[in-house]
Amino acid sequence: MLFVLTWIVSGWLSMDHGLLFSDSSPTKAQREHFSGGALRLAAATHDLGALGRLAGAKVKEIELVQIAGALSYVLRYDERRSAIASSDGTALTPSLSSAIIADAVRGVLGDHALHAAETLDAYDTYYYRTDNSAPLPMVRVRFADPARTWFHVDPSTGTLLERVDASRRAYRWWFDALHTLDFPFFQHNLTLWRAVVVGLCTLGFVFSCTGVVIGWRRLRA
Repeated sequence: MLFVLTWIVSGWLSMDHGLLFSDSSPTKAQREHFSGGALRLAAATHDLGALGRLAGAKVKEIELVQIAGALSYVLRYDERRSAIASSDGTALTPSLSSAIIADAVRGVLGDHALHAAETLDAYDTYYYRTDNSAPLPMVRVRFADPARTWFHVDPSTGTLLERVDASRRAYRWWFDALHTLDFPFFQHNLTLWRAVVVGLCTLGFVFSCTGVVIGWRRLRA
């Protein structure tokens, strides 16, 4: 019954939508600050042939992005592999450096100072996906504001992925941990996590059956 209670309460929190806990999506103003304003299409070369030759492989998708006012092209080969080319098509790099990302994020929270920028090469307690679909490496930028806000940025595409403040980190435990059992000790043992989830679902099914039996006895009486 303890598991049923925590599952119901945490499931209710899945419908919070920013009422009790903060939203993880960066605001429109924060995204515009990170990009450096409106996309400057006139400054792009649009020489797709040069970009294809620079990539040296079959490119399936080319996306024009802007980071801190500087244009770049994201060249995607498949769902996992990508590279970033300069706007003039003369330079190619696997990803953006943490220094470039930190400069783009600086000032996104107004006067609050940027505390640190670090690159994560593996999932941790506050950045992960149970199916390992979240991009890696990832740059985490920390601010010295009262909410101790973090921003996660994908260096392979220059995308501002999410905002994580103290409220959002609390939500990670109240919802993710209690509702889907995403506890840290399960992150590297998905087999054990699946076994526990299936076991609890089985107990929940048995628990439901007892209600059916009680109801049937009541109807017969």
